[in-house]
Amino acid sequence: MASLQPPLIIIDNKGSQRTSKSIVGGSPPAATWFDDDNRHFVALSVRRDGADGGSGGSLVSGMSSVDSLVIAGEAEGQNEDGDVEDESEVVQYQAYGLPDKNNGIQYDRKSLVTEIAIAFRLPYQLANVETSVDDDTYATEPTITFTRRIPILAKFSGKIEGVRFLAMQFTNTMVRVATVEDEQGSGSGGRGGTKHWTVDLSFDPNPIASNPSSLPSFRGSTRNLFAKHEGVDVGSTTIIGGGVLWCRRGDSVNLILVTSTSVLVYEMNTVKKQMIKTQVFPLESASSFWYEPKSRTLIIGSYKKRRSASEEDVTSDELPFPNVFMEMKTLFFADETTVDTFPTFSVGTLRELVPSDKEDCETAASENDEDRSNVVLPTDISVVNCYDKVFCVELGSLGFGQGIGLTELNRDSGSVKVRQHYILYIQRTKPLSGDSTHIDASCVGVMDNLLVIFLKEDKFTLFLDVADLFSNDKKVFRECIEEPGEKKCEDISFYDESLSFLAPSYFLNTAGQGLLYEVKLSVPDLLRLIPSSACIVPFLLRRNAPREVLRACAVDRITNLIETNDLTTLKGWLEVFVEQYSRSESAIKWDMESTVTLLPCASLLELNRLAMLDHVSVSSSCGPVITQTEMLQLVLIKQAMLALKEGKTEKLEDILALAIDYMIEIERRFLFPCVALQCLVVALLWKTGENTELCSFLSTQEAQWSITRRRRQLELPTSNRLYSDSPGAVAFAETLFLIATHDTPDLMQCSNTTKQKLMSHATTILIGCGAISQLTKCLLSEGQLNEAMAVCSRRFKKSVDNSNSCDEGTRAVDFFRVAVEKASRMPRLGDRVKTFYHLCYFLKNWDPSAFVVEPRKIILSWHSSADDRNSAAVEESILAHAYPFPDNLFGGKQSISSKRLRSMFGYSSYI
Repeated sequence: MASLQPPLIIIDNKGSQRTSKSIVGGSPPAATWFDDDNRHFVALSVRRDGADGGSGGSLVSGMSSVDSLVIAGEAEGQNEDGDVEDESEVVQYQAYGLPDKNNGIQYDRKSLVTEIAIAFRLPYQLANVETSVDDDTYATEPTITFTRRIPILAKFSGKIEGVRFLAMQFTNTMVRVATVEDEQGSGSGGRGGTKHWTVDLSFDPNPIASNPSSLPSFRGSTRNLFAKHEGVDVGSTTIIGGGVLWCRRGDSVNLILVTSTSVLVYEMNTVKKQMIKTQVFPLESASSFWYEPKSRTLIIGSYKKRRSASEEDVTSDELPFPNVFMEMKTLFFADETTVDTFPTFSVGTLRELVPSDKEDCETAASENDEDRSNVVLPTDISVVNCYDKVFCVELGSLGFGQGIGLTELNRDSGSVKVRQHYILYIQRTKPLSGDSTHIDASCVGVMDNLLVIFLKEDKFTLFLDVADLFSNDKKVFRECIEEPGEKKCEDISFYDESLSFLAPSYFLNTAGQGLLYEVKLSVPDLLRLIPSSACIVPFLLRRNAPREVLRACAVDRITNLIETNDLTTLKGWLEVFVEQYSRSESAIKWDMESTVTLLPCASLLELNRLAMLDHVSVSSSCGPVITQTEMLQLVLIKQAMLALKEGKTEKLEDILALAIDYMIEIERRFLFPCVALQCLVVALLWKTGENTELCSFLSTQEAQWSITRRRRQLELPTSNRLYSDSPGAVAFAETLFLIATHDTPDLMQCSNTTKQKLMSHATTILIGCGAISQLTKCLLSEGQLNEAMAVCSRRFKKSVDNSNSCDEGTRAVDFFRVAVEKASRMPRLGDRVKTFYHLCYFLKNWDPSAFVVEPRKIILSWHSSADDRNSAAVEESILAHAYPFPDNLFGGKQSISSKRLRSMFGYSSYI
């Protein structure tokens, strides 16, 4: 289900040498940091002439301090600007990123690529650190060497107008910002005149500009020592670990420092080349923070104590919950200069001191009472982005490793939604040895918008879909998916203690040059862990996989319920499908047009179309919903055809019940069922011989149209639709005629009364759509001559200009042919004559062009040779040219009736 992909080498020595932008040689870096915002590794190169010879390569950054006397300006030699004139040295940084699969460039997928390579000057005190090496037992003094000073943190900003910045944190109060301007990747510090900026909260939160090779002086101004700065307590305010952030907002970039007493925002002006402190957000004893770069959301946590009426009345032993919790403050950094604050919320308030489930938690309580106090720790909290929404995740939110607390932060509405999900034994820590040192044993990440929790100690992986968990529909599957056991790649598992987790879905092995493993999700493997009765289809459609794969998995689950006759569960699924479908306007609009092509299949008249149903194409604009087209083509129509082929009456009735339930769910939400779905319901009722139900269904539909038509005439609001409003209504009515007139050995036969009702229903639809020509064709195909003439007569009376009104299939010859067929079944001559008299009168008004007389050459004698044959030109109507006159129906050619009728229709007496 979740597996490690082949690893990428982070520091590829050969790759560094062959990269045109690379400055660093083949030696490993002095230190490397992972930037979860830009998803790359920042590497600091070792001193090329250092005594270490490049042996200090490590993927874990060290901590070093800068001499406070030097920073304070106590060093010797200052220029007139107050800058300390010290020796400087060029330092080199690189950034290694994942290969971009979409830019068309072929990379070696075995290693990361070099994205940034820069070099610039730093003061000697910031660039190097002295180390003593006692390598000679006979020497009186140890050897002094210089190695590269390793900052606490180093981060690149995004590029703005060709300018990039690098922030280096050297102490818990001091940050140095260097500018990178060259497109070729060389550092701007190598050119004279460009300034660097230094922020040291122990003296002044305002940035001080200096030359790249100099340290600023904080001693020159007395305000720096005695002035009060908002949100900063000079001397005690420190930067929280990792609290140096870059935030791109529109066309500008901001440096954000998260400190113990405030959040400081600095704007980097690339035009004026200035760094200005623009905003300060005071905090109360901040202890930790979490930053989500995609949404630019910053959450700061501060520990608080519970308020009680009296400390003597309520003691910590009597409280079911701990006295200490964490209060969370949220800042949303907008695209412009504004910052949206969010109402505070709390975590760690529901961690029971005594397990609620004695039987399940007895062991956990006895083993963990001494090691954990059920007070929320910063390692229990994560901030993730799923479906472009921000969620704060609290592991063990119910105490003793139980529960997951999810808090959704809705920026648009300014609201907070909280869900508590009960899960046993989410272990937060585990002992290393006999002491009280613990390590983090739970990792929270995001894969394919799924919340993923790796439990290293228990060797379990939990998957949770927050969309279903926050859904109000309780029918959807909302439980955690548990995957036990190890998934290995090259003999290593992501439960291995040598791997460190990097959000959102990477594991890092820091040995040697470093290996980066990406965790991939397999949807088919994921489904094997979910019960077949769980409503997992909406969960499936939200996954980032080809829709064909997801659709096949969904159809397999639905088909399995049909085969096991679990219709009750499937009906509950239909409610979920339609509820989510009703929110997608693009899917509704697409269905109305696409389902017209399904009418031949929905009629169940041609079972040889079964193979065509496996291929369906759905527009990407429909979103993660089951459309009516997919439900019909892949499930309902397909299963109905299979039942007809196999002769399974009970299964056909089950499909009928599902189709009706599906249609009812659609109408309950004031949606219009597509014509293919209505056609399928009619066809199933017809095939199963449900005469009463079919007539009732048709009458109900006609009653709704009458009410809707009347409300529209009165200009009253209505959510119902007429058939004239729907694409494919004409084709639907024509298909109903085919169903009523198609003669096949069905399982059951409907009565003639039902057949007439169905044809009448189709006639009503066609008249309502104004499709008189199609209605005429259908009536003539069924031999209903009088009905066809009546419909055309009404159209002729309403039409002002009847020129060229006859379409193919409704011309005079078509009426004449049907009249001949009808007359041949009449026993009385008078009825036959009467029918043709009425037809002649109708055709002269309906298609007068058929009576236009044209000359026609006929042969009078066939006994002579071809050259001597007697011929003559005879004038006859166009109708006479197209169809022979049926003299046999009227007593022969010499009968009075035949001669009279021939003359009326323009037939010559010589032929």
